[in-house]
Amino acid sequence: MTPRGKRFLARIDTERSIIGVVNSSIVGKDFPLAGLSAGAIADWRRRVTTVLPRSIVHSIGEILEDASKHAGLMSDNSRIVFDPELKSDAGWLEGLRHELVRLLPSD
Repeated sequence: MTPRGKRFLARIDTERSIIGVVNSSIVGKDFPLAGLSAGAIADWRRRVTTVLPRSIVHSIGEILEDASKHAGLMSDNSRIVFDPELKSDAGWLEGLRHELVRLLPSD
């Protein structure tokens, strides 16, 4: 597999990981997150505001937007040359997942 293909798969894995946390929560079962595009996140925020406090929706939305940005940049190696902070970091992903679990209601 080419390096580009590996970066693309890493991006998909990252997106699935984040979406999985949201969709496995109580809220996600009734209001599934369709993806990490700006439109999908905005739609999810709009729908879930009916059952969660706006402050929580705002915090979760910011995490989702950050995850989306980071996942996109992961597949674009040229950006890493100019911004070393964008290098893939497993701790970063685990931190976002942990924060989502903390904010989302569970069973």
